[in-house]
Amino acid sequence: MVTTCNNAVLSGGGNDTRLFVWGNMTAPSYCFYSELVNGLTSAEYFPETNYISLSGHKINDIIRHYDRQIIFTDKGAFYSYDELVTDDMGVVHHSFPVFTLSSQKGNLAPGQATIIDNCPVTVWYDGIYKWVSTNIRDERNAKHISDRVSKMLAEKMPQPNLYPATMFDFEATGELWVAASDTVFVYNYRLDIWYIYDNIPAYSFVIVANTLFFGTYSGKIARVSEYVSDDDGAAIECEWKTPYFDCGNMAKLKELRSLTLMLNNTNANSVDVYWKSDDQAGDATPIAIVTPASTGGTTIVPLRMMIKRFNTAKLIIRNSALTNDASVLSMTLGIKILSKELI
Repeated sequence: MVTTCNNAVLSGGGNDTRLFVWGNMTAPSYCFYSELVNGLTSAEYFPETNYISLSGHKINDIIRHYDRQIIFTDKGAFYSYDELVTDDMGVVHHSFPVFTLSSQKGNLAPGQATIIDNCPVTVWYDGIYKWVSTNIRDERNAKHISDRVSKMLAEKMPQPNLYPATMFDFEATGELWVAASDTVFVYNYRLDIWYIYDNIPAYSFVIVANTLFFGTYSGKIARVSEYVSDDDGAAIECEWKTPYFDCGNMAKLKELRSLTLMLNNTNANSVDVYWKSDDQAGDATPIAIVTPASTGGTTIVPLRMMIKRFNTAKLIIRNSALTNDASVLSMTLGIKILSKELI
């Protein structure tokens, strides 16, 4: 059964001296681990008693976390560690006892659990979870981190079709990439923000010379680069938007009187600015097209405008230019809160 397993990880205490394998289709609840040969790691010797069995569970992933293994199944999560035990004959040997970490959360994407900020991350029915603690059973160990993109994530990973999800930690930029269908959800865990790339049918990821590449379902290899402004000759459309905001006063109407943008204008830069209030039906209203006349350094663009009588609104910045970047360093809104209240 060992030779038909399709997943493996080196683990086993502080020295990671054993090979753990799992993913046997006929024995999905089993994990097998190798034994030392003359004190050295060996991938050839698997004693018949060296196995972990989680009856009724399908083991989807095992990752190292400190000196223990975290075992994620389709029904929950467990942890195991290297322990010296003495048998009835007085012989001391290594054992790997298993303890429950969570009976409510696990991992549904086989082989896709990863680690960000030294915390395991897994896929569950309602999104992406970050495991903030793995040394004691507590259902609060798993923290839901994808709530801000839950609706779109559910559309791309409808239950029970969660399995195609691919996760990858791009540590150089502090980003967790979650690929589902033709969309990649990127969680910047250093800034605690999400952004979404569409038209990226990523099947797998790899880093070569500090550059991120991905393989597609059709067998192509593509490179991810901030210096590329087109996708096979087509402009890459990007959008950033605020949530609806009320300027700290829900009860009163407001007026937008000015907008000041600070642009990083090292390269050609352009942004389209849109506005949408809570009582506005349809698409957002374009209020400014900003294209500095010259390049070089930082450019401050002050804009005068008058948008009257809104309660809550959001600002949207877009760029769909083929050759121009969109790099906004800061933004200042000049808003007057009116004395008249809504009620």
